[in-house]
Amino acid sequence: MSAARPARPAQTGKTSALTGFVVGLLTGLILALVVALYVSRVPVPFMDRGVSRNAEADKAETERNKNWNPNAAMNKATGAPAPAAAPASEAAVSAPGANDPLGQLVESKTAPAAAGAERFAVQAGAFAAEADAQTQRARLVLLGVEAQVVAADQNGKTVFRVRTAPLDQRFQAEALQDQLKAAGVESSLVRIPR
Repeated sequence: MSAARPARPAQTGKTSALTGFVVGLLTGLILALVVALYVSRVPVPFMDRGVSRNAEADKAETERNKNWNPNAAMNKATGAPAPAAAPASEAAVSAPGANDPLGQLVESKTAPAAAGAERFAVQAGAFAAEADAQTQRARLVLLGVEAQVVAADQNGKTVFRVRTAPLDQRFQAEALQDQLKAAGVESSLVRIPR
């Protein structure tokens, strides 16, 4: 007769899953350690560690780079002559902005307006009821735009206009108008005589 085998408890899925997780974790850590050790022993690629430079090579490279113009290729492509290197003393004497069209443009845009010239405001609506105008003004204030309600007589009727403070430059008013347009507020540019 055959001997009866002792009863073995049934294995559960939790034990095998936990064992697999631990084995996978240990394997990953060991592989990461091996890769880290390998990488730390390998010299950095694209770097010359064993090459030493002498003073003559450094001096020759400095001399080559002395009059180097990084824009030389662009000057050849456009046909413009390469700018001549001015001595340091001559560059310090030249007037700033004398030959700077971009600087002159900025100055013209930011210079205060001449006396008698116009100023500009952005009008965000004209309303028959003052309450509607105040609502529009509050909407502009929430957008970060300072506005005021101005009462005006138009064809015998009082109209309440919502306008920003007057600006000296047209481009400032246009930028504000674009900001309002992006926020979904219809507006118009208004000229205000001084």
